[in-house]
Order: sequence, then structure tokens, then C-alpha cells
Amino acid sequence: MSKPPADLGIPLLTEVIAPPEPEVGQPSAPVAETAAPAAAPLAPAHGIDGWVDEEWTRLEQKIRDRVLTQLQERVDTLIDQRIREAVADVLQSGLARLIDDLRLGLHQTLDDVVTDVVAREIERTRFTKN
Repeated sequence: MSKPPADLGIPLLTEVIAPPEPEVGQPSAPVAETAAPAAAPLAPAHGIDGWVDEEWTRLEQKIRDRVLTQLQERVDTLIDQRIREAVADVLQSGLARLIDDLRLGLHQTLDDVVTDVVAREIERTRFTKN
């Protein structure tokens, strides 16, 4: 004995649901009171089973355009972030290397200048005492 699924009354995404018919004696709801869809529906009113190739092509194109636009925005953001990080790393390591080179060069120059000045001063002092 098998039980029927509990969700038989839930419509599928491929089904077109018609608005309920007004009961006899009740006025029908004015068009202005019904909510308009946020975007144009992708499926034609006669249902997905009767679609022709042109309708499938239009649906495919709309979905492709939407997905592609979203992916391109995300990829652009990701690429921009990665490039900024890579450039920052290169600049940081290049700057650190440049600072190290400058420091070593300055130390060497100071060493040479001080050695030369001290040697001259000793030479001057030696000749002055004689």
C-alpha cells in the first residue's frame, strides 16, 4: 500500500496558474488591484509543453544573457581584486628590495667617506707634528 505524495497540490515551476474565478455574485477584482510581475515572465501563457523552437531560443538567450552579465560582474571584481593584490605585493617587495639596496649603498658610501676622512686627518696630523 503506497501513500500518495503530500505535495500533489503544489504547482510545478513549469505549470501556468490561472487566477481564481470569482464566485457567483461577487464582483471580479479590478485589474489595478492585482499585482504586476516584477519582470516579464519567461514562459508563454500557453505553457511550456507547447513551446516552439523560437520560444526555447528566446528563453535560452534571456537566461544566458542574465547569467553572463552576473558572471562578468563577479569575474571583473575578482580580477580587479587579484591584480591589486599582486601589484601591491610586487610593489611592496620591490620597494623593500630598493630600500635594502639604498641602505647598503649608503652604508658603503658612509664607510668609504669616513675611512677617507680619517685617513686624511691622520695624514695631516702626522705631517703637522714633524
